Amino acid sequence: MKRSKPPPTRPSRRAGGLLYACLAAAGLALALLLARVHAQAVAGAAPSFCSLGETVNCDRVALSPYSVVLGVPIALWGAFAYAVMLLLALAGLRRRGPSSWPAGLSLLLAGAAAALTVPLAFASAFLLRSLCLLCAATWAIDWALFATALRGARAAGGPAQAVAQDLRLLAQRPWRSLAVSAAAGALLAAALAAYASAVAASAAARPAPTASAPPPPPPPAEAGSGPAGVTIFEFSDYECPHCARAHAELRAALKSRPAIRLEHRNFPLDQACNPAVTRPFHRKACALARAALCAGEQGRFWELNDALFANQTAGRPVEELAAEVGLDVAALRRCQDAPETARRLDEEIAAGLRAGVNATPTYVVGRALYVGAVPAAVLGPPR
Repeated sequence: MKRSKPPPTRPSRRAGGLLYACLAAAGLALALLLARVHAQAVAGAAPSFCSLGETVNCDRVALSPYSVVLGVPIALWGAFAYAVMLLLALAGLRRRGPSSWPAGLSLLLAGAAAALTVPLAFASAFLLRSLCLLCAATWAIDWALFATALRGARAAGGPAQAVAQDLRLLAQRPWRSLAVSAAAGALLAAALAAYASAVAASAAARPAPTASAPPPPPPPAEAGSGPAGVTIFEFSDYECPHCARAHAELRAALKSRPAIRLEHRNFPLDQACNPAVTRPFHRKACALARAALCAGEQGRFWELNDALFANQTAGRPVEELAAEVGLDVAALRRCQDAPETARRLDEEIAAGLRAGVNATPTYVVGRALYVGAVPAAVLGPPR
């Protein structure tokens, strides 16, 4: 007859519970920090401290569709899960007697968290081609939590037995389970409210417009349609996630404001062509800017402009995008390599530097400079 394993001794169970609680607390802190980074990215604030270049960029990951599930940032889901795991660990540390509670539930939650790291890591490595250091740290914590919980469940007679025992305990106390579920729902609602406040605070903290920057001279570049009235000079970078989002919002707003003219200016944050950038950052931005200039030579600037912004996640070759928007690809290649194209790009970058541009996107309207977005008061009411 097979004898079942005795429950773990109190000291070993307590050590495992303490480790699980510490890991969950660390995960909670990182998840809250990630939620703040996400809120700042969505609000169009300055790049975060963990956006170090093209391949290590928390903001790019935060602005991707893979950072949100059911309309809620994954960072908030993570904070919620870590909080529940921490509460379970603390409840287990308070419990007396031979019971292995909550080894089973702890294993279920940690296992689900660890399993979810696989598709997230795949999206980061192969779809976004960009790593979020804070995300990677939470993935490591998830697997450490799983290993700790698995060890505890095995000591309690095996994972299946530990899970079954915890589920029986929950079924025996339905009102307590409902109360805990209600508290968890309230916790998630509070987290969502705090996130919305963080987005609003980040948007309000964007640099205020300055009146000292002169308007840039109008180097040759394609401009938006519409009669001359107010002219917005947009300085942006085709590898900048904030630029893609802000550009789409501005173009949508200008559809109902025909008197406002939009003029695009390239300001790639790439040390290959921008003297203000002193370290590797957006390594393809100069080449993409030259492609956009050359698309303008063929009368397809806005078509390729939109395709380049939409391509940030997919990373498809420029030649494919050019062919799709009806460009002569061979002529585009020749134009990209032409000295005249490099000179035009240098002029646009120099115009931005004279205007005081040091981040993207930046908008110059008259003598005022706006970082991140054009205020609604400047755009005026739609017509």
